[in-house]
Amino acid sequence: MSKTINNFIKPIKTILILLIYLILPSISYKLINKITNLSINSSDTYDVVVIELLLDLISFIVFCIIFRKKIFKDYQVSINNIFKLLESILLYYILFSIVNFFVSYLVVFIYNMFGIEYQAIDNQISIEEMFKSAPRLIFIDACVIAPLIEEMVFRVSIRESIKNNGVFISISGLIFGIAHISQHILTLISILIMGIMIDYIVNMNISKKLKVYYVGCAILITCLISYLILSNIYVLNTLIQEFKLSELIGSISYISAGMVLAYVYVKNNNLILNASVHSLNNVMSFISLLIH
Repeated sequence: MSKTINNFIKPIKTILILLIYLILPSISYKLINKITNLSINSSDTYDVVVIELLLDLISFIVFCIIFRKKIFKDYQVSINNIFKLLESILLYYILFSIVNFFVSYLVVFIYNMFGIEYQAIDNQISIEEMFKSAPRLIFIDACVIAPLIEEMVFRVSIRESIKNNGVFISISGLIFGIAHISQHILTLISILIMGIMIDYIVNMNISKKLKVYYVGCAILITCLISYLILSNIYVLNTLIQEFKLSELIGSISYISAGMVLAYVYVKNNNLILNASVHSLNNVMSFISLLIH
């Protein structure tokens, strides 16, 4: 009975954590705006960076409290095997770089196929602009705070609810990638719920044909319900415009990155290792910006 209840509670917890990740910055911003009068729409990029850093700091503290046991456990394991940790970081960063290299060519190919001029997605452009105005602050945010938050939310939390390796890697990567081009709550929650449903079906003791059928039904039902809700609550055309084709194509790089990081977590189940690989990739990206 307790196992059944636990299996029911874990998905709810995962959904709530993703909701906190998506909603908390808006709540925090209202508080910061009242106290400091700083605006996210300020023409001063430095002010925007300060706000972004404060928002991420608040989220970081909240998620560190939620995942405190996991952080402490993985920290202890990492410290006791520091040389193995460093070796693993280097190994998985090389894997990360190789995948990113081939995916970047794939993205350019898809851009050309659709006759679209290659360009970085809005999220990347925004980070580069903020880096020019406040390099130290954005470095701390993007290379230290953000990787830890994202690994807690997109890897640790989702893994608690999705046990099948293939489903976890796919859904974690997809949510991670889409979240970098849109923070639309219903879209991301729908993908997560769909992943949880597929994971449940895949682990059922039934034939492969039935699993394929039920997985197809789960995807169709999730898409249909999301469409009906969007049609009634939101202006669907606005959402479609939000997901520009160029942004969707560009998100492939983030989706693949999320999948690699999910694979690393499957193999090691270590938050510190995942955050370190993620952080190292971001550090190398900033070094590349400095060089160019």
